[in-house]
Amino acid sequence: MRMQPMEDVELNNYIETVSNQYKQVLEYNERIFNKNKNRFTIVKYTVNEEDVTIYKAIEEMHTLLKTYETQEEENIITAFYTRYALINSTLIEDTFRVDEKVKHKLIKCGFNASLIDRFSAENALMSKDQIAQHLVDMDGALKLLIKWAKNTDTKIDEDFIKEIHYLVIKTNRFEKSKDDTGKEVIAVKAIRKWRNMTVYFGDFDVVLTFFKHVPELMMTFIHWMNVIVNEVKNRSKDTTQSRLPHAYCAYLCAAFIHNTFMEIHPFSDGNGRTGRILASLPLVIVGFPVISIRSSSKEKYLQKIRQSQEEGKLSVLAEFLAAESLASLQESTNMYYSSGA
Repeated sequence: MRMQPMEDVELNNYIETVSNQYKQVLEYNERIFNKNKNRFTIVKYTVNEEDVTIYKAIEEMHTLLKTYETQEEENIITAFYTRYALINSTLIEDTFRVDEKVKHKLIKCGFNASLIDRFSAENALMSKDQIAQHLVDMDGALKLLIKWAKNTDTKIDEDFIKEIHYLVIKTNRFEKSKDDTGKEVIAVKAIRKWRNMTVYFGDFDVVLTFFKHVPELMMTFIHWMNVIVNEVKNRSKDTTQSRLPHAYCAYLCAAFIHNTFMEIHPFSDGNGRTGRILASLPLVIVGFPVISIRSSSKEKYLQKIRQSQEEGKLSVLAEFLAAESLASLQESTNMYYSSGA
């Protein structure tokens, strides 16, 4: 059954505007990925006007954000949500594991090692102090992004992306691995450098961008990320229009940034965490929460990435990101009220 566009946000007219806005982006995407067509699926992203479920999630988030009675209440719930997002972003990558009780403590009270009374040290090189510090560093990376979003003159550049990545991985740069003889060795992850190795997605069935192409692709990606994000900034200045269309556009931009960054996979490790932070930029600009994907949704998340790439639809991933952020905001809000704050 065909879903009708929501009249109150004039979806039909806005879709035409967004489609025109993405014309150059689509051409860019096809051009840079044609260079590596033997290494991964070429995708030409399109905007799907029937995916009005993105709007529904955005509307619900917008409504929920307006229910907070005081600035203090909003600040606390925002802090809960941010910690929730950062912890889940790390759990998705299996950097460490904590049970739900500890997770809730960290969300409510902050990233303090003393709260980690029980944890599974899958990576024995990360102590409780290092786990807490890793989350603090992730928060620092997000704050750096938010600071950039509030500065209208600063451009995204290679150093900015590498600094975000550095903050994301600096505490867990060391990991155990085995050499060709089976001997256990400690591997040190490179920082502030593009990768110089081949990487795979999933169970070694998809080879990502050949590492020699990474510098060139990242240079082009950074250029277009500036174009896209500046467009979001300019559109968000229009106070005569509801911010819901701006948020819709921002989620499509977030999906594009996310998938393009993941296709290039510029670093040897930490691409997922770094990519989710970078993709949050358009959302922060329009006043919406950063990307939050629940760790329980990991398999669906990976499936949506592949589906959006294979079908060439940004809206597939954008819809998932909006739904996950809504669910995370609802859980953070419930956590606040249940704590008796």
